[in-house]
Amino acid sequence: MLIEARLSIQFWVEAINTACYTQNRSLIVKRFKKTAYELFRGRKPKIDYFHIFCCNCFIKNDIDALGKFDAKADDGFLVGYSTISKAYRVFNKRRRTIEETIHVNKNEAPESLSTFLLSQGFTHGKIDSTLFVKKHKDHVFLAQIYGDDIIFGSTKAKLYKKFESLMKAQYKMSMMGELTYFLGLRVKQSEKGIFISQGKYVREMLQKYELTMCSDMKTPMAPPLKLDKDSNGKPVDVTLYRGLIGSLLYLTASRPIPKRDSQPWSLAPKGLRVRSNCFSDSDFAGCKIDRKSTTSGCQLLGGKLVSWTSKKQNLVSTSTAEAKYVAAGSCCAQVLWMRNRLLDYGFQLSKIPICCDNTSAIAIANNPVLHSNTKHIEIRYHFIKDHVMNGDVELHFVPTEYQLADIFTKPVDEKRFNQLISELGMLNPDA
Repeated sequence: MLIEARLSIQFWVEAINTACYTQNRSLIVKRFKKTAYELFRGRKPKIDYFHIFCCNCFIKNDIDALGKFDAKADDGFLVGYSTISKAYRVFNKRRRTIEETIHVNKNEAPESLSTFLLSQGFTHGKIDSTLFVKKHKDHVFLAQIYGDDIIFGSTKAKLYKKFESLMKAQYKMSMMGELTYFLGLRVKQSEKGIFISQGKYVREMLQKYELTMCSDMKTPMAPPLKLDKDSNGKPVDVTLYRGLIGSLLYLTASRPIPKRDSQPWSLAPKGLRVRSNCFSDSDFAGCKIDRKSTTSGCQLLGGKLVSWTSKKQNLVSTSTAEAKYVAAGSCCAQVLWMRNRLLDYGFQLSKIPICCDNTSAIAIANNPVLHSNTKHIEIRYHFIKDHVMNGDVELHFVPTEYQLADIFTKPVDEKRFNQLISELGMLNPDA
């Protein structure tokens, strides 16, 4: 903490106290599934007042006799929290002392940056407050804020060059140039398209879990294998296992690489029609342990895969149609999120097709009447009917052999796997 904050060794006591204070209120004791604070006090702690250690702040000066034109606050930085009140422990740079006070205004960069961008004519994204949009005639400029990092782009080079000059004049910041790496993702841009890969992350993960000598597999899982409890198996390290599974889940969330298009489209709202295709699928009682089904879905925008999911359902379906219907509702929710996100880019989509390979599930979604055979399904899964009636989405039948979401539901053979990979538009970045 001291190294990251670039503080001298004299603040080591404050750093230790702050670490203990925050960990006692945030780390869960696995045995009791509660924090240390909750075990001791009997109630859950509030952590909404936590701030970054050593963040800049302004301390109200209520000690000195101030004149009308004197500064009402002193510069300082946060070093901890009071254990006897709701006050902050802050270091006053003018007095060179540590004080406890509640009259502190944090100078947080995202808030001040947001105020500045809004004053320059930017608008917040409709569903993401860290996205800022500015439109100029037929062109659009986008800026995505992530902590202290900013990713921006535009359909017109003059706009992002102007933004670069604006930010340099307002803040002390450096430009990294064209985006190549971000949050562990390798980004390669060319005239053929934008390619994202995680080769470095994969290599580091293999070395961390000592898997560099393992044999390659042509498919993630060989059919008709289904996972089940191994009652005769040896116990494994729970921490190591969860870390490995978590790393794989993070990898699957960003691993696929879109295939380049011979005619890549640019972000130009005027006169451009963006095509969106979605696929929804589910198995039936695929889990041998609790007999729950697995929902899968994938969404393509302009023929490119932009979103996908594979998740076990929260309920036990009584039929294949019910499992497919629940999966279609989950796909609809993701489609609506994408549609709202595209509004910030100047696109307005309607009647987005959702492809399903079960006619009974499609009939349930298209029928506004609650049938006796479906009255046991939870209400939250029926919201897709309303969006079908409003014309937001449309359900279309697709044969199983053309169901692209099939790859996220169950193990498939090598031929089928390669076929689906090709139709999804995926590329091997190492090939």
